[in-house]
Amino acid sequence: MGTSVEARYWYARSFEAFHVGQSSALRGEATAAIARLQVSLEDALASPEPDVDWTAYVRGTSAYLQSDRSALERAMGKCRTNKAVLCGLLFGLDERAAPEYERDYGRFRVTDISSHCRKSPEELADGAVRSLLRLAREKPDTEMWICEWEHLPSELPLETALRKKAARCVAAYRESIEEKREAFTAQAEHCVRLLRKNGWSDARQPVQIVIVDRFLAQGAAGQVPVDQYEYESGTVFIDRDRPNILLAHELGHLFSHWKEGNRDHCGFIYHEEKPDGTRVQRGNQWFNEGATVLWENIAVNDGSTLAERNEGMDFYPFSRDMVRLLLHDLDLQEGALFRAYFGEAGATGLLEKRIQERYGCPLEDLSCLSLKLDTGWAERVLRGKPETIETFGTEDQGVLAEKRKLTEIFPNVTLTKADDAGNASDARITSASDQSASRSGR
Repeated sequence: MGTSVEARYWYARSFEAFHVGQSSALRGEATAAIARLQVSLEDALASPEPDVDWTAYVRGTSAYLQSDRSALERAMGKCRTNKAVLCGLLFGLDERAAPEYERDYGRFRVTDISSHCRKSPEELADGAVRSLLRLAREKPDTEMWICEWEHLPSELPLETALRKKAARCVAAYRESIEEKREAFTAQAEHCVRLLRKNGWSDARQPVQIVIVDRFLAQGAAGQVPVDQYEYESGTVFIDRDRPNILLAHELGHLFSHWKEGNRDHCGFIYHEEKPDGTRVQRGNQWFNEGATVLWENIAVNDGSTLAERNEGMDFYPFSRDMVRLLLHDLDLQEGALFRAYFGEAGATGLLEKRIQERYGCPLEDLSCLSLKLDTGWAERVLRGKPETIETFGTEDQGVLAEKRKLTEIFPNVTLTKADDAGNASDARITSASDQSASRSGR
């Protein structure tokens, strides 16, 4: 393509500088970066095969940074694939100036589990009761688990307790569904507006948001996911009791989806079809979730926080803190992260290039740093300090393979064998310093 690496770099720097805080000092940095960008764009256009569409897109974003509405409109006339993004930027300059943006805006539908399953809440509740009673009959040892999971009083017969809960769920569902529909619609609109005005994504793919009641979902034919996204169908299933931040999180995952050959990318992970037709997930899960948590922090519109999810897990805080650590190491701002997360090729290439230069391996290989959900340990590993990781006799072979891979990437890590009491011995299981000596300068 005719777009030089330099042009893409100065484009990233100009947009990044502008969006860090929009202070006067940063505007000065953005202006200087734009000047360099214009020179590199002229070089790109003079190449044998100039990428006219990308150049028009960059000219439009540059015009937005300089608040030049007429230049932005001219760029829109020449841009094809990213025209919706430029339309969103025009809306950012003047909310009255973008009727096309308004027409495209809000290509999502907020519905509920009753409409999605084409059953009334009462029918779903009855189906849930019958499903749980059938499970208790087939596996009597599950009755105690059902009572605990559904918070049922143990002194009542199981069917009576389930019928009472079903009635409460239907009443709460009917009372809250319109309020939740309104709240989730506002949150989705906020996410789309944020994506477009920052130029991270045009967010044009149709999206369906299904508000789910966990109890009623058990009465649906087939399994209904909860608090998950499906990139294949463009659907987010969200519990009605969840705060808006979880919807922002799942929408981030959904809008980060893009296709490349037989791969479906979702941020920094991808799903790939194997020759036998099965699909496998690869990439860096913790980096992907950490980027999504940083996205939700700015995308949530009701002030809810990560702590309010009550996940009972350390994975999300670990992932968030590790992404921040890597951004600091790589001298990248969150804006550059989000452009890569939502699939901009230039930003993804820049991120991978910085990671390869800094750590001596691709981003995907850093996935093994989540073997211990300990940011301090992972940082010491990245800094080249001596560390250990234990292996156990009954350990899953896949986990053991990941631990061996960790020692191959980072020769400063020693794999030790733990005894039956869980104490690590000094015996070294494997050493990869000879394979990875060239990577020791981290």
